[in-house]
Parts: sequence; structure tokens; C-alpha cells
Amino acid sequence: MSAAKVFIIDDDPNITDVYSTKLTALGFDVATVPNAKSAEVKIAGGYVPDVILLDIIMPGDNGIQLLERMVKDPALAKTKIIIFSNLDQRDDIDEDIMSKIAGYYLKVNMIPSEIAKKIKELVG
Repeated sequence: MSAAKVFIIDDDPNITDVYSTKLTALGFDVATVPNAKSAEVKIAGGYVPDVILLDIIMPGDNGIQLLERMVKDPALAKTKIIIFSNLDQRDDIDEDIMSKIAGYYLKVNMIPSEIAKKIKELVG
């Protein structure tokens, strides 16, 4: 079985570096991009991750706008999306869309090993 693909979409290079390093060390195949546009280009190019870690506050289209498009993309139908943000903006996300995500975690409350555990639970 090949390594589970984890796609980190976050504009903070410190976050992407720390989480990418930890998840790669645990055997995940990790890709990172700094914004919604880059994420959409990668997905349009055929990249289908098993899990997406999505930040909300980013330059350009924010994570909520990207999330709204991703949950409608048939290519991502089996992809588990975890929102991983500095702010709790659950109230800003449509209830139907919230029902389609695998989790919403605040960065301040999590460490890389906890996120890795959540991802392992999702991918089996």
C-alpha cells in the first residue's frame, strides 16, 4: 500500500515546514502550497490527496472560499478535509459544508503528533 497523501494548504511557512517534516517522518506523502490558487492548480493537474489540512486565513481567496469549491469537486469526493486554523470561524461556514469536513482544529490547541494521529484515524 502506498503512503497516504496529505496536502497542506497554508500560507505560513513555519506551519508547513513543521507539519510537513513531522508527517513525512511518519511515512505520509506530503505536499504543500501557500494559497488557494496554487491548491486549485495542483488539484486540476490531477493531484488527489487522501487528506487536506486547510488554513482559513490566507491571501487571495481564503480557506472558506476554497473549501466551498473543493466539497463540490467530484475528484475530491473521497478526500478528507481538516480545517486547521488560528481562528475559530465555524459560524462563517455553511452548515451543509461543515457536515462534509472531517474536523476543525485550532492550531494553538494542537501539536504535530496530535494532527498526525487524527490523519492516521482518517486514512486507516
